[in-house]
Amino acid sequence: MQLAFNPLNTEDSGYGNGWNMSLSQYMPQTRTLYLYTGEQFVVSSITSQPAVIDEQKLVSFKLYRDDDDNYRVVHKSGQVEHLRVRSSNGKQVALPYRVYAQSGHWIELDYTAPPGITHQCLKSIKDMAGKSLLEVEYVNRDRYNFHVATRANTGPSRATYSVQLTGRDVRKVVLPTQDQGSWRFDYRKDASTQDMNCLKYVATPTGSVETITYDNAGHQLPAGAPVDRLPRVKSHVLAPQGGQKLIETQYTYSAENFIGGNSSVSWAKGKDNLYQAGASYVYSSTEQLVVQDEVVRQIVRTYDRHHLMTRQVTEQLSDVLDYDKADEPEQQWYVTQTTTAYHGNANVEFALQPPYFQLPKQVTEQWRMRHDSTRQRSEVREYGYDDAGNQTLEVQANGVRTVSEYYQPGDNEEDCPPDPHGFVRHLKNRTVYPSPGFEAQPPAPILRTNYRYGRHGSVLPSRQRTLRRKVGEYWLQPKQEKLIELPANAWQPMQTTVRDTTFEYIANPSDSLLHGRLQAQAVVMHGKPEAMTLTEFEYDTLDNSTVLETLQTVIGFDDGEPVEGEAEPRNSTKQITLRQCVLINQPLLNLDDNEVEIAYEYDELSRVTKETVSPREPDYTAWRSYSYTLVAAEGQLARQTEVDVKGVATRAELDGMSRVVKTERHDADAQDEKRKVEFRTNYTADYDVFGNLVKEVQFDWMDEIDPDNPDGPVTRITLELPKTIKYDGWNQQYAEIGADGVMIVERTDLIGSSPSVQAVAVDSPRKEPRHANGPHPGQALADGPQALRTSWKQTPDGKIKGGKTMQWLNTFDHPIEVQRVDTKGKRISRHRYFYDGLGRSVREIDARGATERSVYDVFDRVVDKVLADGSTVHREYAQHSGEDLPTSIAVDGKLLGEQRFDGLDRMIESTTGGRKRVMHYLPGHRQASWVITPRNARIDYDYQPQLGEEPTQRRVSNSELNFRYNPFNARLEECIENGQTVLERDYFSTGKMKVEKRTVREDEPEAKTYIMQYHYSLLGRELAYVDVLGATQLYKYDTKGRLISTELGTTQAQFEYDELGRTKSYVTTDGAQRLGTFLLYDDFDREIERRFELQDEVQVLEQLYDAADALTERHLKTGDGATLRLENYWYDARARLEDYECRGELSPVDHYGKVISAQHFTFDELDNIKHLDTWSPDGTGGEEKDSVEYLFSNPLDPVQLTGITRAGTTVELHYDADGNLTTDEQGRTLTYNALGQLERVDLPDGEYALYAYDPLDRLASQGASAVVAPTEKEQATSSD
Repeated sequence: MQLAFNPLNTEDSGYGNGWNMSLSQYMPQTRTLYLYTGEQFVVSSITSQPAVIDEQKLVSFKLYRDDDDNYRVVHKSGQVEHLRVRSSNGKQVALPYRVYAQSGHWIELDYTAPPGITHQCLKSIKDMAGKSLLEVEYVNRDRYNFHVATRANTGPSRATYSVQLTGRDVRKVVLPTQDQGSWRFDYRKDASTQDMNCLKYVATPTGSVETITYDNAGHQLPAGAPVDRLPRVKSHVLAPQGGQKLIETQYTYSAENFIGGNSSVSWAKGKDNLYQAGASYVYSSTEQLVVQDEVVRQIVRTYDRHHLMTRQVTEQLSDVLDYDKADEPEQQWYVTQTTTAYHGNANVEFALQPPYFQLPKQVTEQWRMRHDSTRQRSEVREYGYDDAGNQTLEVQANGVRTVSEYYQPGDNEEDCPPDPHGFVRHLKNRTVYPSPGFEAQPPAPILRTNYRYGRHGSVLPSRQRTLRRKVGEYWLQPKQEKLIELPANAWQPMQTTVRDTTFEYIANPSDSLLHGRLQAQAVVMHGKPEAMTLTEFEYDTLDNSTVLETLQTVIGFDDGEPVEGEAEPRNSTKQITLRQCVLINQPLLNLDDNEVEIAYEYDELSRVTKETVSPREPDYTAWRSYSYTLVAAEGQLARQTEVDVKGVATRAELDGMSRVVKTERHDADAQDEKRKVEFRTNYTADYDVFGNLVKEVQFDWMDEIDPDNPDGPVTRITLELPKTIKYDGWNQQYAEIGADGVMIVERTDLIGSSPSVQAVAVDSPRKEPRHANGPHPGQALADGPQALRTSWKQTPDGKIKGGKTMQWLNTFDHPIEVQRVDTKGKRISRHRYFYDGLGRSVREIDARGATERSVYDVFDRVVDKVLADGSTVHREYAQHSGEDLPTSIAVDGKLLGEQRFDGLDRMIESTTGGRKRVMHYLPGHRQASWVITPRNARIDYDYQPQLGEEPTQRRVSNSELNFRYNPFNARLEECIENGQTVLERDYFSTGKMKVEKRTVREDEPEAKTYIMQYHYSLLGRELAYVDVLGATQLYKYDTKGRLISTELGTTQAQFEYDELGRTKSYVTTDGAQRLGTFLLYDDFDREIERRFELQDEVQVLEQLYDAADALTERHLKTGDGATLRLENYWYDARARLEDYECRGELSPVDHYGKVISAQHFTFDELDNIKHLDTWSPDGTGGEEKDSVEYLFSNPLDPVQLTGITRAGTTVELHYDADGNLTTDEQGRTLTYNALGQLERVDLPDGEYALYAYDPLDRLASQGASAVVAPTEKEQATSSD
């Protein structure tokens, strides 16, 4: 329901001049019907049942005259409005008395004549239980109030909207907020408005100010009209405030208009006069966006005689940044044209048009540039409708076709009973056909969803037969939705059922709250009832029936089945409690992604004021609050303040268009208590006249500590990091200039081009390795004009830039070809993608020419992936679900692993290489409560879902580990191992770690604590680190936010960057010692040279890459160019290293002391290295070959290395039940704990090594029998 202004309404209907409530009404004397939707009709014959309305083409409602005082508007949705005649301003008018939902639920409206007003005005709205939803209080002629039932904070309340008038003009609407935020209005009534009362000034509660002017000419009416002209807007100026630009829009119009101006049409009262105009009659309007008297955007809209927009041409001025002219961007006009054809016949009069003639038939969107109309691209969408206006056809621009069919009178009533009001509106089936213009082997599926409906009796008492007949004896709700796959070809098998969903509802008409609500939903996948998921629903009301509580119980398909080794059967159920406020239709209790409860509170405007996590568990309750400030007077700014669980406040300032222009945050980590609650700016934003974000500045607080006094006062430093964003004339972002001054360009040319017209230069042929097996085949090219997205990096002036990457996009907006071209115009790589008719990638040819193929199921999950060497990876999925729950994976028929999921999609078994791991869950929990490993070890976990998905306790063997988290923000604060604290942490308000303490006991009589301290900026830049020995490492940044130096004692490192933001050098010094590393890159940021400058020596490492970015050559040289090591690499079709060659005095040496000059690797389909040949110099100028064969003889685990054969001798490898290696090729014995972590290595000579881990499973210490043990510092910090 709305309070709306219409300058053509010259009456004061009790709400102010030109203002009225959006209520349906019927005027019997003039037979004029006004609907709340804004539609207006003159009834041709009210005595007919239903009434005849000549200008109503689509029967979206039916009007009935029950008697002289009562009328009914029956809407297609099933809503029924009962209009009752009242005397208003001396006229008979039928106003809504009751409005019925299709179920029979109703609200009742009452009216009154306010003091001094002769019109009937809305007084109240109540529901069928008598609860007041809205009351209107008419205080006097200068004020009336709307009292709306709402829910503020913790319970039901009333929100009061106060309408204030001056001279019966509405001047202000005050919202129900403490700040008295308001709408403010002013009017103009003069020659420019044709002496009609029109708005000239609108100030909004968000802070914007709108100013409207009108032209004197106005819209000319046809001859015989009651007035000569109607007012029309000349200009509209929007002042967003908040430092943002004025948005000035100017309007001009054709002599023809929507009321038949400049035509031979004669005025006919109560008719749409334009329908009398000839087929050639069109009218248009031109909208121009003006900046400093210069037009920057123009929109021309053209309409036909049926008020249908047939064409819209948008031209916008903006930069054209071309890669080849990156230093000279040009300003050009971008053009978007939308042309719409309708189902009507232009040469047929209105009365003979089909019912759906005003609905679109074909929409063509075209992109071009004004200065070059020869380059253009179009996309076409098509639509079809039945006589009832239901959409029966949609063909997207990509060719995907959706066909819909609706139940007709006379269809099988078991599938769909007749609509109680005779409408055709219930969907029978919907079929999605893949586009025919894409790859079809295998074909994309044709999917159809069939719908069936059931009858539900009205909640109206059965004794009220007449009322039930008028409102509807029953209504329909879905009882079944069945998704089926249709055969794509005649030779394919018959249709198959993919998913069958059935619904049951509560049938209790005497209980108006529960009747018709969903009671149960059953989902059966692939026609297998044994794989059914059932969801049951229970309901209750709270808080004086203003809150609906829903209890959902999900019952998995395997609930109650026996569990091996357990006395209790499997529990695959979970319960979800939801609460919804029926007054504001907002959730009061919901679940987040971790299924943790979140409660919400709202203010009088239904804005969230508080979010409480785990509200029903006090030990874990955490909250976040929100407060708002609106605008009551011009010049103010709206604000929103958020206070997080730690009490840290962030305040945002918004302009009048509700865009954030500034944020401030408490300096919560300041050492000074007063500063902790001070607001410091951390973000600002600017927008252009098109509404685009064009600049944002992040403020990083780089407060420095004194290295000699880390706990002392800090020096406040604020680093401003601006980012500029650029847009093209289609309002697409095409570039960002970061704080480092580098412009990142990603320009999408919607006109596009064809990949085939680009240069096809390729890399020079590469020599084959000495021991190659033959060349790899190439691939053919493909053509096709498509939208083109080009990306590169450059300096803002365009003088320096990198290579460009070009992506041609299909109509699914997916890339079909990606080419990289260097700055000299040479194509470096070409990668192609092919899709099926549903836009799924089915074939891919990479830059080397290797092809991979993918096959999907109906849920878009990859079933088969054919790799470049022809190997097929096959996956199967859980039968009870359409989610990505793989149950097995095999390569060319060799099984690698299996998984089982329960009815709640939790993994309950995982088998890899024949080793089964079993997971057990507590009822409703998502994480496993205990796990049985393949070697039958049991690992127990405790969780607190309110604190996230990490365990609060882990028990295994003789070890118990407890994790304590902050109850408000769930950050880990303490780890306790076997009753002793071993790890403690403290954090900054941003979540970054502030202090970490580790306690090491081992064999020492007393525990030792090691402390590490960190200092970060607001945005997470590390500023300082104090290690366990008290040494401080400092980090410094330049004005662009880049690390330029680190310092630890006498050791320093300096960093420099090139013009494109890449690390150019880093120089490390320690006293007189110096090591400089200098880097060079190619056009695609691949490192091609690394120069090492030592004290008295220089070395240079050069690198080359192939089209897929794999390293092909690495050349280490002395400063004067002598080769130290030259390495070459070759890869097979699956990008695995196949051949390696090396020469030079620093060639690598294997563990037998032999120099490696070449190697050849042989793989199987599972990525196992089956054979390795290694060549080494034999000392005579020739080479000797050493061959190693790798054995994988475990039939249950085809990727487990079981032996190594060399020179006729085989070394067997052994594993434990968990698959951990227990005896290696050197005869060492390896021992693991229950978690699979290596604990001990025993050498054949009796020596050994020990390993220990911290509570976070990171290696924390190492010990050995025959080597020097690590220092305490190494033990405490080795994981870093």
